[in-house]
Amino acid sequence: MTTQEHLNRGDNLYTLMTHVTGDNFGERPRCADVDPDLHFPVSEDMSLPAIREQIEAAKAVCHECPLIAECLANALHRGPEGIWGGTTETERAQIRRANGLTGPRTTVVPLSVDEIADGAGRVMTDLERVAGVKMPVLRRRVSEALHRSRARGDSAQQQVDTAMAFIRPEIERLSEAHNDIEEAA
Repeated sequence: MTTQEHLNRGDNLYTLMTHVTGDNFGERPRCADVDPDLHFPVSEDMSLPAIREQIEAAKAVCHECPLIAECLANALHRGPEGIWGGTTETERAQIRRANGLTGPRTTVVPLSVDEIADGAGRVMTDLERVAGVKMPVLRRRVSEALHRSRARGDSAQQQVDTAMAFIRPEIERLSEAHNDIEEAA
């Protein structure tokens, strides 16, 4: 799976990664390195034993993750479908009831300006790590674009889209270069 595909996985993972605080700040969830479909068992074409096997495989990934507690807390309050924090939707419902979490779950956690900037910084750090070089010009362009986007009063999603408009071409370039190297080998 390419870096671009990882970024396109969805808002739940992005939100989790941008809301991690404390000692685990900057950690990468283990699920970012596996096929995203693993954490979303589908019952239409699968037998019950196959679904159970997939659920256990997804939970095994979760149990190796340094972000399991943050992921579970996020899932308990947001109620996403699939396997999150090493739990199924049913298990999370039981945890919510046992802990008196009866209020409505938030379907979307709004991102603050700082969280968007932190998320963009993390993506840039990962990009620099993959590229093997620092990218101060790109970092500055992303920062300036975010500043202009905020000044216009853009929504959080528009701000994220603005940052990604600068970052995505570099990700695609690195992905193509990686594919070229693999084909040559």
